Amino acid sequence: MVDSYESNNEYFPNYKDQTIEFEDGSYVRKELGKLIFNDIFYQERLYDDVISDLSFFIRSDIKDVFQKDSLDNIDKNQAIETVKNTVKELGISSLGNVEVYALDFEGLSSQWEDFPTKSGESPRKWEKQDEAYLVVFPVVYDNVRITTKGYINEANLIPAIGSRIMGVVNKDGLIHLTCTGIYEVGKTVKENITAISVDTALEMVKNKYKDILLTDPIRISHIALEYVPTVSNNDGMAYQLVPVWVFTALQKATYNDPKKGEVEDDSEFTIMINAETGKEIRIGGEQ
Repeated sequence: MVDSYESNNEYFPNYKDQTIEFEDGSYVRKELGKLIFNDIFYQERLYDDVISDLSFFIRSDIKDVFQKDSLDNIDKNQAIETVKNTVKELGISSLGNVEVYALDFEGLSSQWEDFPTKSGESPRKWEKQDEAYLVVFPVVYDNVRITTKGYINEANLIPAIGSRIMGVVNKDGLIHLTCTGIYEVGKTVKENITAISVDTALEMVKNKYKDILLTDPIRISHIALEYVPTVSNNDGMAYQLVPVWVFTALQKATYNDPKKGEVEDDSEFTIMINAETGKEIRIGGEQ
């Protein structure tokens, strides 16, 4: 260890974020409900860009970009165990089924773009040695996944982030770990909730847009019954996990790219319907 310091949390000034920096440039940062580890190898490469693209977690088209199932010279099962064991050592044991993506050289290279960096040089090009596995675990409670979606609570502009666990493992081991939206579950507020059917929830989504003139149709690409965190008091330090029908929606959007000109792409957004009350959870912006 070389240095450690504290700083005020962006949303909760009374809580201190902690950062520990190591001699090789790697660091660990602990925030409220969040822990991040970045190896210097990870920091010097644009892994975040290829994994997340414009999203806040994992890009929706990641399976199209990285189509290989395995990598040369990196044991896939060992990569999974590395992330799982590290997370369990942190006290997070309620994990769902793992998802693994092989970040192969061809897929990484396909995402390289030439643009001027702060130094005026082009970004570093990907190399074969940069290959790694992206290992993702959902967190579950009572056998139900906690969502990975995040949003801003409209009432107090406090973020409510679902549980996200993501590790990146290369030939030398773990080079990145994100554990975000990790909740210490307290008392059960209500038991034996009967969820509305997915058909009922879908009808409510249809009613939401029935009187809105849409230039492009909205497509629902994914539906899941998940626990979603909601802010339960004014200062945002306490949350409730409530059952929610989570709809991932896609709509065509057109934007101007400096190099490609006018580009049409899918814009992804989320609609959340409380599975007990049938009411939409109003979100201010995805996180």
